[in-house]
Amino acid sequence: MSSCVTTASYNLFSGQADNKIKIYKEKKYVLINNNILTSDEDFNNKINQSFSDLIGDNVFIRSSNFFLEFDNSPFIKKLNLDENILKGIKETSNTDYLILVRTFGKNNNGYSIKKEPLIRVEDISNYDLYREYHIILQLYDLNMRKLIYTKEAISVLNRVSYSTIAPTQISQLNQTYKKLFRDFKKSIQ
Repeated sequence: MSSCVTTASYNLFSGQADNKIKIYKEKKYVLINNNILTSDEDFNNKINQSFSDLIGDNVFIRSSNFFLEFDNSPFIKKLNLDENILKGIKETSNTDYLILVRTFGKNNNGYSIKKEPLIRVEDISNYDLYREYHIILQLYDLNMRKLIYTKEAISVLNRVSYSTIAPTQISQLNQTYKKLFRDFKKSIQ
């Protein structure tokens, strides 16, 4: 007997950094949540709140649009930020650390995530047979202009047919982030 339920697979990958970090609550952090996949307020608030809970009052939440005096495209196009960008963020934000969260993905219906958790049965074109999400979390020391933590969480859903039950897009994205943030908390010494 075969199952009618499809689940996503979740994996973590390390980048080129030590990934053993210390969170100094007296230092100042700026969080840039560059989420180009969804404007879902709950998802974005969840990211913001998780870092506020972890660090406290010294985390400042900014969109990448806040730093308008230099080109913002590297937040999307480049995996690692260079010293000039880090210097600009340091001078603009007056903080010690940069937490950069970037979300990317693809599915067979384009690149955006639908807010609606329920889809009418007659509108089968809204179902994803394939979904892949990547969330990259990086922590930069702005004083040393150096990457000190980087991890990527990837989730892949590959549905065999439209008749199987699968997690919603936002549910899959939430689970991907949850796996990444749990690992980040474990990396704190």
